[in-house]
Amino acid sequence: MTDQITVKLNEKLFRPLIEDIDKFTGPGMVKSDSDLVAKCIFFTHQFMYKKQDSLGGKTLWEVLQEQSGREKPEMILTFLKNYSEFSRKK
Repeated sequence: MTDQITVKLNEKLFRPLIEDIDKFTGPGMVKSDSDLVAKCIFFTHQFMYKKQDSLGGKTLWEVLQEQSGREKPEMILTFLKNYSEFSRKK
């Protein structure tokens, strides 16, 4: 058996998001909640690091940053603020 990473999420907070993602992708995209979390982590990594030839060798993060006119620290702080507000909704 391979080593595993255990992720625990508050169901009340995260179940609606998981259901929204499932609706967006359509049935059959994910096999389990763990599979969805793994795919979200992989997506995030590709979004930040995979250079896209079709985008002039830029990452999706770089394109979004340019389009928004915001710097990386500002974008990350905004995300952290939004996540903090979200995670306090218990």
